[in-house]
Amino acid sequence: MQRGDDVLREDVKRYRQAWQDAGHPGDPSVTMRMSTFVAATQREADRVREASEKNRADQLTERGRSQAKNR
Repeated sequence: MQRGDDVLREDVKRYRQAWQDAGHPGDPSVTMRMSTFVAATQREADRVREASEKNRADQLTERGRSQAKNR
């Protein structure tokens, strides 16, 4: 997925506004992850990237479930 700086900037702005609107104290931190996938072909690089993104999404989903249970 390719996204420009302007789109990223707006995403962070919306996130920070949602944080404040939800009543959380202070300013939220934002962490960026930029991965580089090198492979013999574009197809292979895309396959590895997609698998990595799915793994990360699965981890975040599990973390959210775990935190919801502990409330």
